[in-house]
Amino acid sequence: MSSNGKVVIDENLINGTGSIELSKLAISAKGSNTLTTAIANTLSQLNSMRIQTHVKGNFRAPELSFT
Repeated sequence: MSSNGKVVIDENLINGTGSIELSKLAISAKGSNTLTTAIANTLSQLNSMRIQTHVKGNFRAPELSFT
């Protein structure tokens, strides 16, 4: 796992972005019906994942998002 990013705080406002790289990902998933089994099989095939993050807003109540 590796990560990098930057956050700026100016007059109680926060703004920042980051990236998290999961390069050795292992997910074990199981479904209970046709749909969830298909989702579980797809998740089990993942071997890496990159998560982008963004934080913004007031320092006391920041908004955090992931993509």
